[in-house]
Amino acid sequence: MQTDQQTSVQQSRLASALVGLALMLVMVSASAAPAPPPNPFAEYEKAGMRFGEIRIQRDPIFDTSQPKENKRLYRAANRIHILTRESVLRGQLLIASGELVDAQAVEETERVLRRNNYIYDVTITPTKVAEGVVDVLIVTRDNWTLFPQIGFSQQGGQTEYALGLRESNLFGTGASLGFRIEDDGDRESSLLQYNNRNVRGTWWRFEVGYRDSDDGDGQRLRIIRPFFSLDTKYSAGLDATAVVQEEPLFSFGDEIAEYQRDQLSVNLWYGWSKGLQEGWTRRWQLGFRIDDNRFEEVVEPLRLLVRPDDRDLRYPYVRYEAIENRFKTVTNVSRIAVTEDLFLGTRYSAALGWFGASTGADRDGAVFDLDYLTTRGDPERWLWRWRAMSCGRIETGELKNGRFTLESEFVRRQSPTRQWAIKLESTVAHEPDLDQPVLLGGLTGLRGYDRAFGNGDARALLTLEQRGITDWYPFRLFRVGGAAFVDVGRVWGNDVAGLSTDKLLTNVGVGLRLMSTRASSNRMLHIDFAWPTTRDVTIDSGLQVSIQGKRGF
Repeated sequence: MQTDQQTSVQQSRLASALVGLALMLVMVSASAAPAPPPNPFAEYEKAGMRFGEIRIQRDPIFDTSQPKENKRLYRAANRIHILTRESVLRGQLLIASGELVDAQAVEETERVLRRNNYIYDVTITPTKVAEGVVDVLIVTRDNWTLFPQIGFSQQGGQTEYALGLRESNLFGTGASLGFRIEDDGDRESSLLQYNNRNVRGTWWRFEVGYRDSDDGDGQRLRIIRPFFSLDTKYSAGLDATAVVQEEPLFSFGDEIAEYQRDQLSVNLWYGWSKGLQEGWTRRWQLGFRIDDNRFEEVVEPLRLLVRPDDRDLRYPYVRYEAIENRFKTVTNVSRIAVTEDLFLGTRYSAALGWFGASTGADRDGAVFDLDYLTTRGDPERWLWRWRAMSCGRIETGELKNGRFTLESEFVRRQSPTRQWAIKLESTVAHEPDLDQPVLLGGLTGLRGYDRAFGNGDARALLTLEQRGITDWYPFRLFRVGGAAFVDVGRVWGNDVAGLSTDKLLTNVGVGLRLMSTRASSNRMLHIDFAWPTTRDVTIDSGLQVSIQGKRGF
């Protein structure tokens, strides 16, 4: 078991290593990203032309003009599926007939439409150019949108699952409706959610959700108008969540304590921007947050009695964000056979709020949140992404629940179908709240261990992964890939029981990757098998299995 002095020295060394790595990454990121390919509309913009007729061609899920897709099953799927309504697509266009041609708006319109999981891909091309007018054809291809939601994980003898059904394009309106039952290891829940991203053809979004669990319930309401494009001039919204649930605390993967949380979270804001200027979008936001957390002890046999301190934070805040307009359209980088709008620029934000008796809070102080992200490289050869984040509270001149996180990923493409990746994630916390420990385990990417094997106030996780993509295309529904990986992690500091996980934890594993080219899940299915290689009586040395959807590799 480590002494407090040893722990402090280790944390200082880790923080120094993080700072050194951050400086190295800054130097690497200084190299410019490759220039994007020419936009055919750029020439028309320079000539001062205007958009003429804008036609939308909505293609079904399967292209029956191809012999391999002209099958009875695929034709039936096309007949059953309700195509996205043209009015829904037109409501999301950033270009209009009669306006001056804007090449950047054309590119971003493609990105906006591709963000919808009910659309597989989008292309925008000029069809006729005459007398200073450019006619445009927008071709979309729908996804199958009635899709099961399946998840499974078995780690350290703990089985978790999720089963549900979701329609992501209800009657072609772009709205989604879903129901799911799940057991996440902490609770069994039933969830119902409705989400409309373009209410009545506008940019306003409406979302409502309800969760009924064996230890409480939860409700969510969102009414927002986001910054839907880089040139959007204003944003506004209300995001409110109320949750009552029991939450565990862990030691070596075992639950040793439990408490009940009663949380009310509300965010009301208005944001504004001058839009896209000289390759950057800069945005301001003013808002008011409520983050009210009340805790109660939960009495369980042979478990510790713990109760985090109540927090009632209510505060106005100001936020600034800057985004570089640098994107490139690629395939087979983070996903398989799906068009990706890869961000190759820099984005950063800073937020500051202040609370006290005058704002309705139970204490005086300030809250801050900093975030910096950049991606550099040539997607055909290599990519380097890194992100630095810091947040916390200042109370009576001291830092509370302070957290600094550094994430870095380097991807080297060996061929169009093979790549290897190195990922590093490190977090250092200062006086973390009892309900927000720094965890290390299956939940955080250490796939051969219990979901929360170790916890303390600092961690580091390194992942090495060899990825591959095959030509196998089962039933013309899924693209298939795979990965072999090694995870190495460590956590510093003591858990709630005063114990320390002072070992370097390692595992090896292999996984299958399935990417649907027809369904609106918009996620890659990961089926991973991992074996821990660190030997210790506290570690379950058996096979760990997980099945879950992720955004990419």
